[in-house]
Amino acid sequence: MNQLKKHNSTLFFLIVALFIFLCFVYYDELWSALGVQVVKPIFNDSRVITAGAESYYQGFDPLVNNPMMWSKNPMNYPRVWHSLFYFGLNQNHTNIIGYLMLASYLVAVFTLLKTSKNLQTNLLITCCAISPAAMLGIERGNIDLLIFLLVIASAVYVNKRPLITALLIASSTALKIFPFFCLPIIIFSSTKKNLTKIFITATLLCIAYFIITYQDLILISNATPRAGDFSYGRSVFANRLKGNIPIVFSIYADIIINSFFILASACSYLISKKLLQINQQELHSLEGKGFFLAGALIYVGTFFIGNNWDYRLIFLMLTIPTLVSALKIFTNRKSRIYTKILITAILLSFWYLLAAHYLNSFLYARTALYCFDEAVNWVIYTLSLSFIIKFFNLAFKK
Repeated sequence: MNQLKKHNSTLFFLIVALFIFLCFVYYDELWSALGVQVVKPIFNDSRVITAGAESYYQGFDPLVNNPMMWSKNPMNYPRVWHSLFYFGLNQNHTNIIGYLMLASYLVAVFTLLKTSKNLQTNLLITCCAISPAAMLGIERGNIDLLIFLLVIASAVYVNKRPLITALLIASSTALKIFPFFCLPIIIFSSTKKNLTKIFITATLLCIAYFIITYQDLILISNATPRAGDFSYGRSVFANRLKGNIPIVFSIYADIIINSFFILASACSYLISKKLLQINQQELHSLEGKGFFLAGALIYVGTFFIGNNWDYRLIFLMLTIPTLVSALKIFTNRKSRIYTKILITAILLSFWYLLAAHYLNSFLYARTALYCFDEAVNWVIYTLSLSFIIKFFNLAFKK
């Protein structure tokens, strides 16, 4: 059985690797067919770093002014990345960084497939791994691909080596900020020794880092392009709405969407308390709880921030093993239904760009699809938060 599982995970990984290889061989054709907007030169998000290095050599602060970047966009990564500048980094190294990001993604996907225990989980992970949302990150050579690997590594070590998990998450936070949201997975470690000290110390270090780099974080936020149709988050629909109404009414769009966010969060709490009927034995039996919490916490946290490119959906792949095992373990019918809804919503969100591409010429259908995708993202937020609340509630229950 273990040998069969090993072959299954290897086969699905080869499918992912082959699909990505074909996307690079038939670059314009396949990326476009998936609904991924091709940006040239290749690996545009990696180029922000290498162009930032060249701007730095000319005396500019690339977080403020990045004239060597073809688009003139400032570098929107934490200043810790500037350490690469001391090695003579320039735009000739863009492809190296981009392919390193791709290699990180492949290692992460392979690791995730190896941890899964059945064919259905492998199939769903593969379906997400080759989706337009994931391919968008690969085409851009985005740093999230490296963070994806580091977060998976932190989830691997969470049970036996919580200190390593804390170090990995803290390092990831220094590189891209948002991994801070998954720090609470440490609480689920089966090794309880010094667990509270590790969690509190890691949290305080991350908060100190945010305080020290606060001005840089403001610059990074201002420099980060807002994705529009290619994004998820609390403020996405409000920003779209504000672009189509008089400025005087813009404040009402924010009020409405923030009120809706509070309502959705309240619904999450009620669902966790009244409708998700899960006991401690079922929670203990679930596969990959650390993976699930890492992925769900990152989604919920980044959703709250407001606006995220769709490639960040890759972290939801971490929830798949737990959700699939829940379908077999949960004895309560309503709990299984909510699990199925969450899995379906995740898949729809991953593949939204494909449908959007082929409906792009049909205004009303395209607008309806956009609204549907926004609704799907809110469903993912609400149910993910419900499961998080339930898991932590059971974990702390004596």
